[in-house]
Amino acid sequence: MLWGLDYMSLKEGVRDDQGEFPFYLYDDNFWNDYKYWFNYSVYEQLAKGLWKRAQGRAPQELEYLYNWNWFSNFSKEAVFKHYERASQEEAFFTLNEEPLDVVQNSFKTNILSLVQQYPDVEFYFYYPPYTILRQVVWRDTNEVRYANQLEMKRWMFDQFKPYPNAKVYEYQTFKDWTYNLDLFKDMSHHNQDVNTWIAETVAQDDPRFRVTEDNVDTFIQDLERQVKTVTVTPEGELRNIEIAFGSTPDELLWFSRKAIRGDELLVPSKELAEALQLQLQWDQATKTLTLAKDGRTAVMVVDSQEATVNNEPKTLPEKVILVDGKTLVPLRFLAETFGWTVELSYPDDLTSRYILNE
Repeated sequence: MLWGLDYMSLKEGVRDDQGEFPFYLYDDNFWNDYKYWFNYSVYEQLAKGLWKRAQGRAPQELEYLYNWNWFSNFSKEAVFKHYERASQEEAFFTLNEEPLDVVQNSFKTNILSLVQQYPDVEFYFYYPPYTILRQVVWRDTNEVRYANQLEMKRWMFDQFKPYPNAKVYEYQTFKDWTYNLDLFKDMSHHNQDVNTWIAETVAQDDPRFRVTEDNVDTFIQDLERQVKTVTVTPEGELRNIEIAFGSTPDELLWFSRKAIRGDELLVPSKELAEALQLQLQWDQATKTLTLAKDGRTAVMVVDSQEATVNNEPKTLPEKVILVDGKTLVPLRFLAETFGWTVELSYPDDLTSRYILNE
């Protein structure tokens, strides 16, 4: 049994909007099946099927029920549209998010009970790959759900541990898939190729994905790190931007917004000033920003590359820009201006790491 552990499926009442479940179809009582025979949707589907046959088109097969691979648009553009819409619409979901104990009870009732009941069946559970943007939206709009689904990863693994017929695989941290937006039709749903790759890696018991006691927490920490540092490039690609002080390289600095411009990185001026302990002054009338520390100063104007650094004219590597009320300034240039050295490295093809040293 290959089974995707989708957190959303564990939420209470996820099917309420589709009506009451037809339990009468699963009993041995023929007489209560009238609800099926006199349901107009049954004959509507029959008519559609006959019409397809009359046109020489292939009839719908149960094997491909709810398979959207053949007609969906899998593309980066489709994912970003969903991302922009969800960033606004999902802000209200946290108002009725189920407590963690409700989700855990659903897991015990609907999943763990089957593992216990059928010890001769091998269960291969996996956490399905979403785009990393799915996790970002949860973090930004629904902190309860974001935290709960992370906690559930460890908790579900612990529930499975006593049962040798259950194995768990993790795909939500695998950047080759979760950062390749062309594999998805929205932030959560991937194409048929990914299904094939999942089945193949499970069949091989690929150690990159197999969850064990030794790596379960590492998977969770890796996902949190990716969500904390992911950034969209001007080309619409996803990269992880890690920023830290050399004295504490594992304690990443967090900026609410980042903009990549070549080797330079633009970050909110107020947040940078706090991180580097700079004094900040803002003149709204002229949109002029002044940063100062220990007798050093940098004066910049929004939408300009020209600056005055220690009373001398300088050309910034990138313009200072104003985005959603935040003034974004070049991190590397300003850090070096105020006495820091900045080491830029690329730990992998999708990560840029800035280490600041005094």
